[in-house]
Amino acid sequence: RESRNLAAELQELGCNKGTIVGLIAEHRLENPIVILGAIMTGAAITTYNPNYSLGESIVLTTLHRVSFFMRLH
Repeated sequence: RESRNLAAELQELGCNKGTIVGLIAEHRLENPIVILGAIMTGAAITTYNPNYSLGESIVLTTLHRVSFFMRLH
């Protein structure tokens, strides 16, 4: 249910098939909810370690062509 709600919110923001979502999070129980929600929109997801340096994040963002970022605290 939470994944469906998240998917609906992402779609309202323009997230759909072909969109790349970057998830910035440590290993958390909520990660599967976010991953499933993004997949339900047709988007692909890539993960980022919150400990990456700014330079590493920029390189990965460019390589993966990320359109949306989501951060879990």
